[in-house]
Amino acid sequence: MVRTVRLTVVVTAIDLVSWIAYFPAPYGFETRPILGLSPVFGLPFYVAFFLNLILIPILWKKPRLGSILTMLLGLLFIVGVVLDQAAPAVPGLPPPPLVTVFQAEGVILSILLILLGRRIYGRQTSEPGLTNKLR
Repeated sequence: MVRTVRLTVVVTAIDLVSWIAYFPAPYGFETRPILGLSPVFGLPFYVAFFLNLILIPILWKKPRLGSILTMLLGLLFIVGVVLDQAAPAVPGLPPPPLVTVFQAEGVILSILLILLGRRIYGRQTSEPGLTNKLR
């Protein structure tokens, strides 16, 4: 179980670093104007980014809550990618090719996070008192 939590933390950290690609130039690879982003369709990305920032400490302190948030993060990122690729997130402008590559990498990481979160959640419910073993 501890190994699964550690792997989830590593995947979350890699996912957090890959968020740099979604920032506007010169920091990232996003060339579309940030003001053109629809707030409603951009919401999954905003929530996923916030979850990514807070998830690592939560996974260590409260693995069950962290596993739920991990699955939510993966799901929200995938929904955000689908909305971005369908183009309602930034109307009239498709995502740049390099951002699309990073989104594909992000979807793979998101699927991995969903699977790891499910594994932690399943073990957490079947092993009472596991939180004390993680400390």
